[in-house]
Amino acid sequence: MRMVDIQRSDIASADRIVRQAELAKILGVSSVTLWRWRQNNKFPAPIKLGSGRMIGWRMSSILQWIDEQEVLD
Repeated sequence: MRMVDIQRSDIASADRIVRQAELAKILGVSSVTLWRWRQNNKFPAPIKLGSGRMIGWRMSSILQWIDEQEVLD
């Protein structure tokens, strides 16, 4: 897993909601890759924001997912 050079303290707040474009940048992948991972159940499901058309992820679930990937590698 290649993560852009961003320290956990820089993205930290566990309750923070991260939108797809920022998440792709943090993880160093494209939005299409995120979509593909979601379709293959290899990535945490997003939460719906507002009217349900916008989505985002809790930073805590992303950090947990990253930790799990490091264990698997």
